[in-house]
Amino acid sequence: MTTLDVYFGDRSLPPRLVKMDTQGSEPRIFRGGARTLSHKDRDSVFIIEFWPFGMQNAGADIDAYIDHLANFTQRPFVIDQTVARLRPTSWQELKRRVGEDLAPATEAFVDVVMVSVGSAAYYTIDEMVAD
Repeated sequence: MTTLDVYFGDRSLPPRLVKMDTQGSEPRIFRGGARTLSHKDRDSVFIIEFWPFGMQNAGADIDAYIDHLANFTQRPFVIDQTVARLRPTSWQELKRRVGEDLAPATEAFVDVVMVSVGSAAYYTIDEMVAD
């Protein structure tokens, strides 16, 4: 096992579509990929499972993880499966929900798309964004 930063080294990478559903290990993956999954990379898109129950069981600090993601230029959208739309959200809203409907005790999760508004990737999904 290794980290993303060790695996990719100092190679320059093109924009990426990163899908993570790692049962609560997402914070650890972002830590091990600080260069590879940089907050400075405006053009990459991230689709991440946000599961506080799994993160807590993996020993993650959920608030610190949310604070880390808030440094990215990508804006968060929750995938609303009931209406097949992306709902705009904020990191503060997700942090609030961790104390409510996404509290670890509920074992609830949401899938989050992180994309930079105005980027080419955003224009491919903008019709899916709920008003």
